Amino acid sequence: MLSRAQNCFGEAQTLHQMGDLAASIGDSEVSLLHYRQALRIRRAIGDRGGQAATLGRMADMFAVRGQHAKALQQYTQALSLLRSLEDRRGEAWILSGLGTAYWQSGKLSEALDRLESTLPIFRSLGDRAGEAVALRRLASVHTDLTSPLRAMTLLRESHQLSEQLGDPDGQAESLYQMARVHAQSGDLRRACEVAEAAVLLTERQRSRVGSASKRVLYLAAVRNYYDLLIDLLMQRHRTAPSEGHGTAAFLVSERARARSLLETLTESGHEIRRGVDPALLERRQSLQKRLEAQTEFLLLGNAYSLTPQEAQAAGRELQRLTTEFERVEAAIRTSNAAYAALTQPPAPDLAAIQREILDENSLLLEYALGAERSYLWALTRSSLASFELPGRSEIESRVRQFYSLLAAANASRKGEAETQRAARLKSAKRQIRESAGALGRVLLGPVAGQLGGGRLLIVAEGGLQYLPFAALAEPRELEKATARTFGAASGAASRNRELALGFVPNGVAS
Repeated sequence: MLSRAQNCFGEAQTLHQMGDLAASIGDSEVSLLHYRQALRIRRAIGDRGGQAATLGRMADMFAVRGQHAKALQQYTQALSLLRSLEDRRGEAWILSGLGTAYWQSGKLSEALDRLESTLPIFRSLGDRAGEAVALRRLASVHTDLTSPLRAMTLLRESHQLSEQLGDPDGQAESLYQMARVHAQSGDLRRACEVAEAAVLLTERQRSRVGSASKRVLYLAAVRNYYDLLIDLLMQRHRTAPSEGHGTAAFLVSERARARSLLETLTESGHEIRRGVDPALLERRQSLQKRLEAQTEFLLLGNAYSLTPQEAQAAGRELQRLTTEFERVEAAIRTSNAAYAALTQPPAPDLAAIQREILDENSLLLEYALGAERSYLWALTRSSLASFELPGRSEIESRVRQFYSLLAAANASRKGEAETQRAARLKSAKRQIRESAGALGRVLLGPVAGQLGGGRLLIVAEGGLQYLPFAALAEPRELEKATARTFGAASGAASRNRELALGFVPNGVAS
């Protein structure tokens, strides 16, 4: 029979694992709730190693939420515990997290100090996985310090280690950071090539994740790779508008959006599997599940709990499973041309989109929101124009303001007299008109001359999916559009998604 202490230890471990699970699906609030419960128990039973592990994961979650002061506090507590236990591997991982938190909060000298101190520890332990992560994090600091040569040296070393370990996600992150360094040095051509290689690696990995919901989470984690490639191509377009970089950026945006329908077809389209050997399909499904489990083990587990030998063995197993999965996929494609066409279609083609989706009276507007700059493409049957817009935070702030004004105008107020309501709505209409005008100038101003009586198709993303574009389209109709918009906010996202159907030959843009 288990003792009370053993029961408490097991309960704390379960709560910690539940926190890890919530973290893996992006729910930082629930994960922190479980971690706090685990931490209370671990403190009560004096489990210092367990406390350090939970504090480290709590710090990770605070860092994800942008709460850097809290992250630094938790990392520091964990570091003190690990040093008292003389746990060198744990100390190195926490120092790595601490350095990253300093970097994220803009304290570059402190970040450099912590991250540089992790490398000799990982190397002395033979922990090549930890060393690869530390090298990438250290490179990020040197990039921000405008030390491109040092950053590139670190990234090449990290990429080589990740390749040896069979860690494609580590390779992709190294390539992504290399692209940033090339861009910082002014070599946009090379930056685009390397960013494209990072995107291809992530697309290859994403196809091996078992469920659609987890693929969505994976894409969210690597969406910045697409955003960087789009931004780099558009920077090249600015200096050489006749070389097709604007078109290439539009097609990268389409690639990112097209994934959802392809995955739905793969999961639910049983017809495309007709004629394929059932044993091959069963083998593919089994390998996909094992790949997913192995990837999660490497990415979501407490890295400092693995010995170097365990980490290397896990990397080799991931590489072996990947090779076998590719062999089975190739066999399925060979036996079924329809399966190959739908699950691995050719890249989006501009002429095909124009020919198959648009008529002479259609205008397609596609938005891509980026951290520093956003972009708008205006596509007709015979032309494609691109425009630079403000960054995501500015645009989504304006959208939230507009949405809030609509919601406030629709809200009923208890005890409000009719005259008071009329006065409030009059004021609300004025504010909505002003907000809509400002937002319309940002989102539609660049194409104002093309807006007319034809069919307007909107491909939105992020906060723009909740925006009723009908209120912005025609400045001269703004008064009437604003009146029609009362009560429309709740349905805006679904209507915008309906508008977006069919924009991509092989996908649903949403």
